[in-house]
Formats: sequence, structure tokens, C-alpha cells
Amino acid sequence: YKWHEETGYHPVPADLDGDGFMEIVTGRTIYDYQGEILCDSGSDEDDGYTAVADLDMDGEGEVVSVGNGVARVFGLDCVVTASWPIAGTGNGGPPTISDFDGDMEPEIGIASGTRYAVYETDGTQLWSAVVSDESSASTGSAVYDFEGDGRGEVVYADESRIWIYDGSNGDVRYEGNHHASRTLHEFPTVADIDGDSLPEIIVPNGGGHQGENKTGLTILGSANLDWLPSRQTWNQHAFNLVNIEDDLKVPAPADLNWPLHNNFRSGDPQPVSGSSAPDVVPLAEVCTSECDRGVLVVRVRLANEGAAILRRDVPVSLYAQTSDGTRTYLGSSFTVAETEPGMTTDTIVLRVDWTGHQGSDLVVVADDDEGLEWVPECVEDNNIILFEAPDCSG
Repeated sequence: YKWHEETGYHPVPADLDGDGFMEIVTGRTIYDYQGEILCDSGSDEDDGYTAVADLDMDGEGEVVSVGNGVARVFGLDCVVTASWPIAGTGNGGPPTISDFDGDMEPEIGIASGTRYAVYETDGTQLWSAVVSDESSASTGSAVYDFEGDGRGEVVYADESRIWIYDGSNGDVRYEGNHHASRTLHEFPTVADIDGDSLPEIIVPNGGGHQGENKTGLTILGSANLDWLPSRQTWNQHAFNLVNIEDDLKVPAPADLNWPLHNNFRSGDPQPVSGSSAPDVVPLAEVCTSECDRGVLVVRVRLANEGAAILRRDVPVSLYAQTSDGTRTYLGSSFTVAETEPGMTTDTIVLRVDWTGHQGSDLVVVADDDEGLEWVPECVEDNNIILFEAPDCSG
């Protein structure tokens, strides 16, 4: 299953039928775990890049194969259930599967030489965008729900641009020219590479056909530090979330990717759900034991009542609030570790000067750094605790 003599497509191991034994999926053929052919779906012209997910939501996996300008869908019996010419020109690159539009069902993203397009699983095109990759017409993409709104963003790089598209409609969310590649079958990846729990976008460069040649990697991150947390691993071209552990151990057997995630070439660890985000709820108590020095001691924990991991470095701020609602900022602190759903952070201790604020209320605000919110949440109106006029007269 070769396209150019110097390169090949990428077979995918997956337990399609959930029997505990993985099949090996290539562009047109499915093998069992001992290498015996289970079925073949066509001729050499039907070979291609593959991805696997539960496309028809029946509990078993289906294969998407892209090659020779055509996308095809087939199951464990290799019977083709959908086939369509991809938008644009050329061979077509490795397909990406994710919930692009937030409808709780998978869609398929495919790049060609002149278009990036997203399709329903029957081949109906949702949208397409103009790209420039005439050199190989075989690049891929990654999908990640950076904002936690249940809709994935598409990260794609052609010969000279880095693109981030709104997965639901193709609107351009970002376009950058600090990239160049002659392209083959590469694509951007998404992972936390600096250990801050937030994802970065990693884009490989490879020479260039036009303008300045670029090599090495281009790394992009969130300007406002508000993207949802990600894993630190993206270990292979045919990546899905269940085929590698965080410590780089290979799971044996691997869990099924569906129904929890049901994606492929997506680094998004959140379940398929429009509410799959953390929810920060503050728990606090005020201690007046240091009031002889005019100091209020406030102990705060943050509960994560959402469905996703709460990143570390979540800010907590304190304010003095007068009777007319005017707030005076007193100080902030930050959490130091990720928090699983249903768990609370370690206690944060803040000591603030209460001199001059007698008669004011104390306001504790989670996910607040002097007015700046850092974490997209599934509920945004439960981050405040108000303590009425704490007495710190000494």
C-alpha cells in the first residue's frame, strides 16, 4: 500500500468488533491479529490513508479510507457503504474524525491539493476552504475543542500557511504565515509540550516552494491562556486517544475509542458532549485570628463540578466590596495541580490587609485574576462567595 515509492500509507490497529482482539486496517484490507486477511474491499486504486471510528453509532468501528481523490467507508466485512470524490485536486490526505459541529455525531475532515473539506459520514459536504498543497495533496489535520463549546476547531497547515477553522462552518479563526513546507503526509499535532496543562499546536516545517524556506517546528499557544487542558502525548501518525498511555506505555488491550470519544487524529480528551468542560466552584472560610495586625486569613478550595479535568494555575482573587457595589482588589493566588471531575484542590491560603475596609464585604472569586477569566466552564455564574462585613477590628 504505497503512494510514492519512498513513502507508504499508515496501517491502523483497532478492535473493530469489540471482541478483545485488534484488527489491522489498511487502505482497502483488514487483517486479523495474526496477519491473516479477513477481507479486501477493492483494487490497488482503492488503497489509501485510513482512520477508524464508530461512524454509524452502532457500537462497532468503521473505516474511512482516502486515496486517489476518493473517500470510502466500509466495515469489518469490507463492504463499502459510502464513497465520494473529495473536494479539490490530488490524492487526498489522512482523514480526521471528530464531532466538528457539536451535533454529538462524528464528521470527517479531509485535505486535498486545493481544498480542506468536512463531510458527514455519507459524504455530504458540510463546508470547504481553499488551501494550497499542490505538491503532495496528501497532508492531514488535527481537531481539538480548544474553547470547550462542544465544537472542534480544525488545525491544518498547507505549503505556506497555518490555518485554524471553526469546525462547524469553516470560518477562519487564525491564519499564520510563519510556516513553509514542500509537504508530504505531515499534519499539525496538539499536545501540552511545556507541562502547564494547556495545549500547544506543533507544526512541522519542511523547506518550501514559495517565499522563505523554513525548517524545524512552529509552536503556537493560547494568547489568553484559556484553552482547555490537553494530554502531553501524540505518539504517531495514526493517533487516537486510546492507543498510548500518558507514560508512553502501550495499553494491551487498548480500550475502545468509542462511544466516549469517537474520534481519530484528535487530541481532545474530553468526552463527546457540549457540556464537557470543568466547572469551578469555590469553597472558602474566613479566619480572624490575625486581626490584631489588621490581616484577614482566607482559606479557599476549588471544587470541580464539571465533566472535564480542571487545569492547574487557576486563579482565585479577593475583593473588598462597599455597599454601593464598588470592589477593591486585594490579591490573588493560583492552584498548583490539575483537578479531576468531582474532586477539590488543595487549600489555598491568602492573607490580605483589611485595614481601611471595615464594614465592607469580602468577595471571593474563583477563576479570576484581577478581572481576567482563564478557564472556559460549563457553568459561569457560580464562581463567587460573599462574606458580609467580616469583623477584623482586632
